Amino acid sequence: MFAALGINLDIIVIALLVLIVVLIVTLAMTIDSRIKLARIMKNCSSGRLDEAIVSYYNNVEALAQEIKAQAHRFVKYENNTSLCVQKVGCVRYNAFSDMGSDLSYSIAILDQTNTGFVLTGIFGRDHANTYLKPITAGNSSISLSEEEKHAISEAISNYNKKHME
Repeated sequence: MFAALGINLDIIVIALLVLIVVLIVTLAMTIDSRIKLARIMKNCSSGRLDEAIVSYYNNVEALAQEIKAQAHRFVKYENNTSLCVQKVGCVRYNAFSDMGSDLSYSIAILDQTNTGFVLTGIFGRDHANTYLKPITAGNSSISLSEEEKHAISEAISNYNKKHME
């Protein structure tokens, strides 16, 4: 019947197959779009797309404001931590040659700006003395012993090693 009209049956079959494939692809895309739209609309009681978009936009804006607030808090806390103890160095030594072990010590406790104090305990046979010397920017207005200077250097060195890794 088609041959009498001059139409090749193979061409009609191929055209129908192409049409079916296009129809299946279109149907799959439509189903995918409906699933995505349903996800968008699930929190919108009115079922209006414009309200759903505004709702999502408001949520994104609220989250952006919260991120800014958190970032501000983070900077504030980061600035405050510079004032906390960050560097500690300890040196034990024998302050007197007649003593048998390293009972004396100097401990440097510093913040990020190398400000803090050095605590020194000197132990002898019949006495023990403790000294606390303030440190500002790595220096003291009170003269420091070699052991105290070493404790400060060790505190700074320990911090630098830890933060260079």
